[in-house]
Amino acid sequence: SGRLNPRRYVTIAICNLTSQFSINDHIARQINIVTWIEMTNDADVECRVHATMVLGNLAAEESLGSIILKSKVLPSLMSVIATEIDCRLHRAALVALYNISTCEKSHTQFEKKNSITLILKSCSSDCKLCRRLALMILSNISCNAITRDSATRSGGLQTAILAVKDKDVTCKRIACICLANMG
Repeated sequence: SGRLNPRRYVTIAICNLTSQFSINDHIARQINIVTWIEMTNDADVECRVHATMVLGNLAAEESLGSIILKSKVLPSLMSVIATEIDCRLHRAALVALYNISTCEKSHTQFEKKNSITLILKSCSSDCKLCRRLALMILSNISCNAITRDSATRSGGLQTAILAVKDKDVTCKRIACICLANMG
């Protein structure tokens, strides 16, 4: 239909605003993160992509780590990577997950509900950017002594070994870092 979807444009605008890290703390306190989580299920794929990007942008802000973790963003992002075929949405969810994985407090959250398994699945994506992001998440999780064992036991070691043979040089390098973190 030729009708404009105002939610789409609001989502894109907020996504652009949250890419300016200096104002994310203020934005996160003004908007309801739960609303953005719900928008990752919107009927409009553009709304889903940009809502996921908003969550990723907010997750990149270290001071917002506890807000993000308390808001149950992780299960929502995991459901996106488990069900979505749209590469842009998959990639946006992986960026958000990567940003969350840079916060050491979040690592134990990745042990819940097959999260590591879903990330490992993304390591074999057709999209090299998705593979890179998934390997970077695995690298972050495996550098933490608490989560290293579960990342290794759930197939992370085998995944990293296979990724060393990836045709993408960057994937190979990240896989080597994963292996070093697991060693």
